Amino acid sequence: MSHSSVERIIFPDSFLAAHYMTVTLTTVIDGLVVHPEAIEENLARAGETLDTQSFLLALVDLGVPRSVAHEAIRRAAETLRGSSGRLLEALKEDPEVASAAGELTVDRGEAMKRLRAMSRALIDSRLASLDQRRT
Repeated sequence: MSHSSVERIIFPDSFLAAHYMTVTLTTVIDGLVVHPEAIEENLARAGETLDTQSFLLALVDLGVPRSVAHEAIRRAAETLRGSSGRLLEALKEDPEVASAAGELTVDRGEAMKRLRAMSRALIDSRLASLDQRRT
């Protein structure tokens, strides 16, 4: 028994779908506009919520189970959403991680430096590809 009737439909349709997705992605990328100032503003507005991974790893290193640390950070981040509070202070008030959070040290400057470097590399890469297309 052959599936040739199915194959005659599925293969062309698959290529049409792949072509459509490629054309759509190309259109999106060609129209992409990068605003470095807006990126910096958004990073500053996000504050310590960008450091949650660093806090999580530091708490685990201090002996807090990962699931407990994850839930404590989630609760603290939700509590601080829309406020100017500090994540570390909120963690120190959480009874499940308060003892470990007292010893918690995260170099926020270093974390932001890494994040900015990654953002800068992505922006530079996009700008370089745009420059190549224009020449």
